[in-house]
Amino acid sequence: MRVPGLDQLVRQLGQVQEDLGDLTAVNLQAARLVAADAGPRTPRRTGTLAAGTRASSTRNLAIISNATRYAVPVFGGVPARGQAAQPWLLATVERDTDHILDLYADRVQAITERT
Repeated sequence: MRVPGLDQLVRQLGQVQEDLGDLTAVNLQAARLVAADAGPRTPRRTGTLAAGTRASSTRNLAIISNATRYAVPVFGGVPARGQAAQPWLLATVERDTDHILDLYADRVQAITERT
């Protein structure tokens, strides 16, 4: 699945990273947004998979992870076992793209207003 504009956004953020400084806080906001919105889209049997989604960030990355042992097979599917992929996180990012872009735009706006 391809998220329109994501490659361009990543390139542009890389170019202006020095001007923006540390993006840890806005990256965490974006990761938390996706993690929270992913809950209703997460495939469920027991709820463990949905409860295992975590948001974190670094200076350069928004990270959404799931340590549940079966998260990867559910997400990517297991064709040999007839299990189709269920990429709920990608669907959530696609749905939230405008809001995520707004978070970063607000950060850029705040920085440009300070200078």
